[in-house]
Amino acid sequence: MQRGFTLIELLVYIVILTIVFSALASLTVVGIRMERNRSALDDIRHNGVSVLNRLEEDVRLGNSISSPSTGSSGQTLSIITDSGSITYTVSGGFMYRNSGSGAVPISSSDVEVIEHSFSNRGAGAVPDIVTVSITLSGTKTDLYEEVFTTSINVYE
Repeated sequence: MQRGFTLIELLVYIVILTIVFSALASLTVVGIRMERNRSALDDIRHNGVSVLNRLEEDVRLGNSISSPSTGSSGQTLSIITDSGSITYTVSGGFMYRNSGSGAVPISSSDVEVIEHSFSNRGAGAVPDIVTVSITLSGTKTDLYEEVFTTSINVYE
């Protein structure tokens, strides 16, 4: 009576284990990619909401909009406040807020601002209404981009 495995049996076991481990490795790689993509989409959404909230706060507390002028659109938003002016611009994929003490990025390095526009839809005696449109893309993956749009009234 022989004890042990034959060479054929060992080869069959090795092939079966190789197939099982390959399948597990593939599932792990797919899971990691899905998590990275979910994280990138979360970054885009979080930054978009954060930027719009900051813009909304400044516009609502402002007295008026100096740029873009009433009835026009532009790439820069300038808000006149009691303490001076606040300007929003985009450069190098970042949105910046300048309140007189230097430009500070308000979007993170996890996202890139790929398109933006500011429109002033005020009408004379009616307080300014600013429409903001920002398109963000993730820097971790280029699979996602999302457009954020809002209209904000200046409270006088």
